[in-house]
Amino acid sequence: MTKGTKFTEIEKGEITGLRTAEWTFAAIGKRLGYLPTGVSNFWRNQNSYGKKKRLGRPKKVSAHRSRGEKGGDDG
Repeated sequence: MTKGTKFTEIEKGEITGLRTAEWTFAAIGKRLGYLPTGVSNFWRNQNSYGKKKRLGRPKKVSAHRSRGEKGGDDG
């Protein structure tokens, strides 16, 4: 699994089912081809998985300008 990829809905369901059947994170990861840490992170944060807001400097361009409209007094 490369950094930043997310589990598909099918994989999420499989992780949930296997974990409910008392499989270890290592066994689930090996079966699906992922690291046990990724499986564990999903299991612990199922409700917020894949919804983290990306941080960074906000864009300087206003919503008005981002639509490609010209306006204002700058010519």
